[in-house]
Amino acid sequence: MLDPSEAAELVNFGACAGFMAANPSVLGHSFLRSNQRRGLRFVSNLVLPILGFGVCFYIWLSVLPLAMRLGAPWTAAGLVYLAFLTPTFKRKLADPES
Repeated sequence: MLDPSEAAELVNFGACAGFMAANPSVLGHSFLRSNQRRGLRFVSNLVLPILGFGVCFYIWLSVLPLAMRLGAPWTAAGLVYLAFLTPTFKRKLADPES
């Protein structure tokens, strides 16, 4: 059983992993696909996501080893499940509301 501080570290693992995934998503959607690269858009769509990823990665590396040992296989299992749902990431997920 996890004590409260270990559980908090596991939550930190997941939160940082989620924010690390969000930053490249912003970069990919806004900077690469939507071609929003002029003026301040360059900063908000390229520079800030890179910095955000770096900060989150730094925090993520500081979580307890127990959180890494529990969180890494859980994340890997989620990615395997997502690959199964989207035939190796080649198809979009179905909209749950349709």
